[in-house]
Amino acid sequence: MEPECLQPLEVGSCAMLRGRFFYNASAAQCHEFVWRGCTENANNFENREDCEKECLRESPDVPAVCYRRPRRGNCKAIHRRWFFNYRTLMCDRFLWGGCDTNGNNFNTRRDCRLACTPTAVIQDGTYS
Repeated sequence: MEPECLQPLEVGSCAMLRGRFFYNASAAQCHEFVWRGCTENANNFENREDCEKECLRESPDVPAVCYRRPRRGNCKAIHRRWFFNYRTLMCDRFLWGGCDTNGNNFNTRRDCRLACTPTAVIQDGTYS
């Protein structure tokens, strides 16, 4: 992630009202805000696509499969599985139908974290 993505929101100090986007690091998402003009920092993008391209780009520590959305599949079984949520950098639960996986599908949270969590995010060295 680029350093500008970690800068705080700067709404500006003038009277111009223009819709812009900033990267909210605590939510791990790009959010819209009303920019008033005159003052800004680098965490200010004209559209969501530019914000996400700059701030949500793939980390070299994370395999490409981990950026795929979880796929339930076409089968009717109900299996509790784990997928890597690249927006939050955490492993979350989802229900899998039993077939048609795209690879972002793990039996345990530990398996998910071992495969997908960037090493910088793992602070305590445990995988529970």
